[in-house]
Amino acid sequence: MTQYAPKPPIVVGKYGLTNSSQLPESVRAVYGKLIDAQVPKIEAILDEHEAASNALRTDGSLTPAGKRERAAELRDEAGKKLRAELANPRLEQDLKRTQQSVPQDLPEDNGPNAELRAIETRRRLLAKEPEDRSSSLKMLGRNGNVAAVHAALNDPLGEVVPAHQRDELRATALRAASPDRFAAAEVVEQAIRAYRGNVEMAARKIGAELDDKIADQAGPAK
Repeated sequence: MTQYAPKPPIVVGKYGLTNSSQLPESVRAVYGKLIDAQVPKIEAILDEHEAASNALRTDGSLTPAGKRERAAELRDEAGKKLRAELANPRLEQDLKRTQQSVPQDLPEDNGPNAELRAIETRRRLLAKEPEDRSSSLKMLGRNGNVAAVHAALNDPLGEVVPAHQRDELRATALRAASPDRFAAAEVVEQAIRAYRGNVEMAARKIGAELDDKIADQAGPAK
């Protein structure tokens, strides 16, 4: 389970961007400095936009229509600068590396008498009442018993695992069997959400569009 920092969150500056003090300890230890280095960059973009907007309000050389047009240009200029801050090469590389390390499929039991063990596993599970069988399957998944889960999921008749339980059972067993790899991927994903979240918050504050933002690749590890 992710351990969160014991101290309360600290809001950085007047824009309320996320800094390392608001991150879980596991994320702060690896990416705290990177997040903290991003904050002043975004604050500088917002400060520049705010100064230009304030100057525009008192500019007597422009008509109201001209001011609206210039205000839109200022938002677009700030939005372009913010889009450049959406992606970070280190985070992208770490995300790719950790996601590649996360197992996608349950390994088969290739040991002696593997098929006999699989048949026996399915037989014992089918002997249970549906509710008890469901509980047993969940326990096998939580315990990371990949051989038993693989046997259950690969029942030729499809009777052991209900269709609605198959994906959850596979994901639970994979995670339980490789907790460190999933945890490493989740650390990167949380850092990316914080990093991108700062940019998206800044864009909302000034009404800028982030139409070129990268795809949401920081979803939960499967």
